[in-house]
Amino acid sequence: MLALLCVLTFVSCGDIGYTEEEIKQTAQTLIEASYELNEIYFGEGLPTKDEVSVGSALYRPVTDDCKYHSTLEIKAATEKVYTEDYCQILFKRGFEGTSLQSDTRIVYARFIDDFDGRLTARKDLKETALYNGRTYDFSTMKVDSMKKTEAKITVTSMVNGKTDQDVAITLKLEQSGWRLDTPTY
Repeated sequence: MLALLCVLTFVSCGDIGYTEEEIKQTAQTLIEASYELNEIYFGEGLPTKDEVSVGSALYRPVTDDCKYHSTLEIKAATEKVYTEDYCQILFKRGFEGTSLQSDTRIVYARFIDDFDGRLTARKDLKETALYNGRTYDFSTMKVDSMKKTEAKITVTSMVNGKTDQDVAITLKLEQSGWRLDTPTY
């Protein structure tokens, strides 16, 4: 009886429900979707109008042809790519801002909805951008580990078309599907 139980446990643990190829395809789709979000959260942001938003000299409304028109729309796009936990980090950076207790510096939210409900972006995002256009060479992707609800991959990144470094990325399976749990910028 004990031997049968051990065999059944081994077999059920070995069947994780997806293949290495499925992980690679999912990772590629999510990473490609993250490029736009990296620009929003860490890059130059979204295109803005030249006018100053009413009530604030720090923020400008996004252009009428912008893909996003509210913070809720950006959050919804983010939730399709990243885990709930990582989304909270991005939302804090994007929509709440931070202050450092060690000094008096305040980092304002990158985006806010103004009094009229229009999405506005901080006007200095181009000057403070961290994202350098990192992309990935998916032909180098390796699956390092696969568990029932988590997979880890390594893939070579490129900056300005030149090979930069290998990046380890974690994917987690949540109720809404696979999501990235690490940054890709």
